[in-house]
Amino acid sequence: MHLQGRRRLKRQNTVEPPRSIIVAGAGIAGLTTSLILARQGRPVTLLERFDEPTEVGAGLQLSPNASRILFRLGLEKQLREQSHQPDAIRLVAAPSVKAITELPLGAMAEKRWGAPYLTIHRARLHSILWNAVKNEPQISIETSRAVVDASCDAVGARAVIDGPSGEEERWGHLIVGADGVRSVIRMRMRGGLPPRFTGEIAFRALLRGEDALAKASRFGIDTRCVSAFLAPSVHLVAYPLGEGQGVNLVANIAGEDPGPGWSEELSSDVARKAISRIAPGLGKLAGETEWLAWGLHAVPPRTAFIDPGGIALVGDAAHAMTPFAAQGAAMAIEDAAVLARCLQTWRDDRRAALLQYEAERRPRIARARRRGAFNHFVWHARFPVSLGRNMVLRTRSGESLLNDLDWLYGYDAGR
Repeated sequence: MHLQGRRRLKRQNTVEPPRSIIVAGAGIAGLTTSLILARQGRPVTLLERFDEPTEVGAGLQLSPNASRILFRLGLEKQLREQSHQPDAIRLVAAPSVKAITELPLGAMAEKRWGAPYLTIHRARLHSILWNAVKNEPQISIETSRAVVDASCDAVGARAVIDGPSGEEERWGHLIVGADGVRSVIRMRMRGGLPPRFTGEIAFRALLRGEDALAKASRFGIDTRCVSAFLAPSVHLVAYPLGEGQGVNLVANIAGEDPGPGWSEELSSDVARKAISRIAPGLGKLAGETEWLAWGLHAVPPRTAFIDPGGIALVGDAAHAMTPFAAQGAAMAIEDAAVLARCLQTWRDDRRAALLQYEAERRPRIARARRRGAFNHFVWHARFPVSLGRNMVLRTRSGESLLNDLDWLYGYDAGR
């Protein structure tokens, strides 16, 4: 876990065991973790490698298992004002573009699970969390600082930070790696594994402007709902975001890895051709829209989540997964709540707290992954499997579909 051949480090004098928790990464996972820990009265040092943290991408779905945690942090008013609460998840079959079934959401979901199902622009959610963190006196924010190494011993957890003045050593009671799918901290841990390309590409677009909802409706997108258009080897998910934020479009298809980050090299024509396989009208919409491609990478399930000596991973750093269950952000937010609860339960017994955290999170993450894999199989099914899928779904009531998701959306990570 130690760096070789680097400049001499500035060392932090450590006489008493350090109490501050170091959180590496100011994305949704890191911000939520910092905020929950600080609200417990714990001093937090939040390190971000960029000058000003930003969240790339477009929309995301916040299911009740995530929204209830954010509401408890006092963010309900802002989230409701800046998000959309869809009436249903609507499954639509190609090429007829007729609804197979609807999973009721809206007020019914909120009553059933005690929190709403929301859609929101990723940058809006990030901004809400970032502002809350900046106003939290227990959190010290340091930007332009990247954690490049991490280890732990009986005294505490040690981070090596690369910042404007070179490298320095910092100690904390615990290091939380929230540094994403290509986590440096994960790769410094015993059992940490690199991400792998899943063979799938997500094409993302955002319909903007005052006529975004009307335009989406003209092409058969029901703007009351989260709509999933299903076809062999491809699907398109479309949903409105908060007021004035437009309509989010995501198409998933098989393809070659476009590399890290968002790629403009894969043209809109690729997205148009893929989406045209669902319905010509949707293909026309795709041709009128600018798309960005994102290679979907996943962290292998057997990778380490923790070093019991004082390191924990949260969010994509621990378990980046495919988006087919729409649980990436939700699982990160759950991680934050469970980690904080385990630390509270075990107080100063860091090892016991981290072992409990891993024991709780690993089976739940595995089940969320399985749900995503199931959705991928069902949504991309070819004839005659697709015919059977449609027949079965049409016979099921909304209540029975909700029953299938009680384990996911009804889960309370904070208790």
